[in-house]
Amino acid sequence: MALIENGRDLLYRYITPEKFKKRYGVFHPDPMIEEFTYGEGSHFSQFVWNNVNVGSRIFFHTERCITTMYYIKDFAPAAIWRLDEDMRAKYQNHHLHPENYPGWSDYDSKDKQFDIEVKDAYESGTIYVSVDVLLIGDPERSFDIRKDPLVLDRDLLSKLEMQGKPVKWNIMNKNGKELSEGQCISACLRSPRVLSKRDGDILEKLVKDHASRQTPTSSPVTNTNVEIKNPDNNVKVPKKDMTIKEKSPVDPKGPTTHDEIQWLLLKLGSDMGLDIWVARNDRNKSVNGHKFTEIPRLKGELPIYLDPEMVKKIELIDVLWLKRNAIVAAFEIESTTSIYSGLLRMSDLTHALPNLQIPLYLVAPEERRERVMIEVNRPAFSQASSPLSEICRYISFTTLKQGIYQTDPEMLPYLKPRILKHWSESCDQR
Repeated sequence: MALIENGRDLLYRYITPEKFKKRYGVFHPDPMIEEFTYGEGSHFSQFVWNNVNVGSRIFFHTERCITTMYYIKDFAPAAIWRLDEDMRAKYQNHHLHPENYPGWSDYDSKDKQFDIEVKDAYESGTIYVSVDVLLIGDPERSFDIRKDPLVLDRDLLSKLEMQGKPVKWNIMNKNGKELSEGQCISACLRSPRVLSKRDGDILEKLVKDHASRQTPTSSPVTNTNVEIKNPDNNVKVPKKDMTIKEKSPVDPKGPTTHDEIQWLLLKLGSDMGLDIWVARNDRNKSVNGHKFTEIPRLKGELPIYLDPEMVKKIELIDVLWLKRNAIVAAFEIESTTSIYSGLLRMSDLTHALPNLQIPLYLVAPEERRERVMIEVNRPAFSQASSPLSEICRYISFTTLKQGIYQTDPEMLPYLKPRILKHWSESCDQR
């Protein structure tokens, strides 16, 4: 099943596993060229659904070289094939084996239940376009040319139409200096580009020429049952550039502000391997010189597809933790502002996603605990179909800081969101 009848060809940038590990601290072999598979998620998953069908040609490039061409023979939500033992045995892509890769290793029964929901919806004709999708290339018509890659230079790129949006060669930086040819190419090809059939034909011919010059050992792979070894298997803890404990801009014992708690929650989620979201109107904030936007895994767009007005409300929640685009925890920090406005945003979230039991946390100083409990148990919230008093939990500033600073930094990647239950108390006073 696809959203479009005729699939388009794509020029698709990726990061090699070695560079990905250096940049983000985890091993991420995707695309898995050895078996011609590729998984995509977030808003790029929606891009795939809007452009790909069986027969699409995807030209993967890194830096300025095309290293492989996939001729797509099949694609579907990865959730479907995660539930299929035959597919898991045939392909080693990490979207099918989350248990083998850092950041995904906490795949649990709740994730599996969601996969079943995605599968049931797909089989009834509904596609969850925001969840991860897996693409599979035909090994007989796909090519691995990593040993003799095709260089994307000005001469070649000038021949491509790129749907009327060709590479620009006169780009100026913010200082008014003209970018080099390589910088122009990098800037224009950073995001996936849609190609015309003519562009695809040009690139496929060149890729085939490069493939024919290679030795038999580097010709298209026909055995897709390839074992991919993760070099991190023997590494217990990925190295972090900065842990909360080592370089935190927040004083563990001193007075704490709203922004400091916000930074701690964002950094904790990031260190746990989760994607994070900060309220859109707080993105440009910093704490003692540490910018929110510098925290790894901070998402630029919230991957939920609802009514635009509802999304705008949810985007104002102080902090969200996400795992593969699903919200796994939401936080409102109530230091001096009205507690009621934060509760309204929490209520909007539960009504927008009624089928998901998202843990909600109100984080406030000890002296505001009583006020938090009173507000959460107001009839407007406690008598709703999903009472906030049953869902929300309270965390004090002190308890949160103690929980974080008393945790060995090397153990942070192993924590799971449910640790918050030990740091919080129920708001239900009935």
